[in-house]
Amino acid sequence: MMHIATSNDPQFRKALGYDRMGAEGYVLAQDGIPLCVAHFVDLARYENATIWPLRADEVALLNIVTDEPAQGHGYAAVLISNATPAMLSVHFTRAIAFIWWNHRASLRAFQQAGWHRVGFSVEFIGKRGSVRHLHVPIPTAWSPNRSGPGTTARSRTPHPLQH
Repeated sequence: MMHIATSNDPQFRKALGYDRMGAEGYVLAQDGIPLCVAHFVDLARYENATIWPLRADEVALLNIVTDEPAQGHGYAAVLISNATPAMLSVHFTRAIAFIWWNHRASLRAFQQAGWHRVGFSVEFIGKRGSVRHLHVPIPTAWSPNRSGPGTTARSRTPHPLQH
């Protein structure tokens, strides 16, 4: 925890906030030095229902971040692929993550970890500041290797498009 708190990378330091809110955290470390962290939340702690709804049997991966000096080595994909099965237990049958359409590193990491895209969300902001979201699920016949925006998921039970 001390290494994360003293990291020069502000995004890596922010990971401690997810621990404080009660998210389930996982760390990939080498020689005791944290390289990458991931946090999951259940429905009780999930605050992004307007972006993408979460069912009671689902868990959301809210935060995956690699310390800046360790970026580009595939650590995020390794952590995602190892932490996800731990979260998919008797209580959870599917894990989801909302990924910004232009965050190529995250899209690549989730794809390498065996996740597939299940939909996308669009936010509309009205003239008077009203906000609405459109949730668009992608049919199961959609190819998981296609690039583009969206929410990805990993199921405990095999999905025909999942690697």
